[in-house]
Amino acid sequence: MNMKELILFQLANSYYESGWFVCATQSLAHLTEEQTIWRSNNDTNSIRGIVEHLIFYNTQYLREFLNEDTLPEPKQNSDTFNTDSSSSWNELLQQLDQIMSNWKQVIEQASDETIEKWIENLSHLNMHTSYHVGQIIQIRKQQQSWDPKWGVH
Repeated sequence: MNMKELILFQLANSYYESGWFVCATQSLAHLTEEQTIWRSNNDTNSIRGIVEHLIFYNTQYLREFLNEDTLPEPKQNSDTFNTDSSSSWNELLQQLDQIMSNWKQVIEQASDETIEKWIENLSHLNMHTSYHVGQIIQIRKQQQSWDPKWGVH
């Protein structure tokens, strides 16, 4: 397995395909708008906030990868967990899916030299997604909206 194949494998397993652990698309399925904004307390993030955060950072790095202008950097990382968006939950899911599809496409088309240059950031983005999937599942378990048949008991 070369570096490109490894990154595509990580992307598939963190976002598209549950395997040893639950992928993002599975963790975000079967949710109501109300469940996406629920927080156990004021110091925690909501599922919607986590998705907003994933959209921000995956967009930011994708733009950088494509040598496009990036978004203004937030004052604090916590600002990227914004839940004030006017987008519906389904619109956010579509936006995240489009960004991840774009990532898959540009990685498939990238040269080996580009992949080698970006290997750490690409691997980090995949791990970052997986990290937040764990948070999403934990939140869903707290709100009793997670069915173990979907992956984690």
